[in-house]
Amino acid sequence: MATPEVLGGRRTVTADATTPGQHIRQEAQRRSHGRRRAYVVDDDPDTRHLIGDVATELGWETRRFASLREVRSALADEPPDVLILDDDLPDGKGGEFAVEVRADDRLRRTPIIFCTGAAMHRVREIGRLAPVVTKPFDLRILERLLGEVAGAA
Repeated sequence: MATPEVLGGRRTVTADATTPGQHIRQEAQRRSHGRRRAYVVDDDPDTRHLIGDVATELGWETRRFASLREVRSALADEPPDVLILDDDLPDGKGGEFAVEVRADDRLRRTPIIFCTGAAMHRVREIGRLAPVVTKPFDLRILERLLGEVAGAA
């Protein structure tokens, strides 16, 4: 179980012209409606609630999902302002789901943050798509990334 007392972790970003962090800021600037929505997808209930609680404390309206199936259903109704994904879920990989999100015209500009315990080779792969906070979490990094999304709007 990840707790606020457990600190550590890394953030992975690519060095191309538009880094995942820049993408988050650009998308947040595009969205300017009321309270921001964060969707948290993690199959571990403790981790899902911890991440959701952090987002809620930062002022986000937070919805939590245990599977990709659940979040797909919610995305059909209302897209979030940020999608926080675990990579290893019971019904698929968060990284592949992020590729699907990027291919959807309605969702492609939705900022994504990965929070995962994946092996380093996988962290490097998904880090090409979006910022990665590794488990055990450094909650300060997650707070900073959510602040970038919220502050850029």
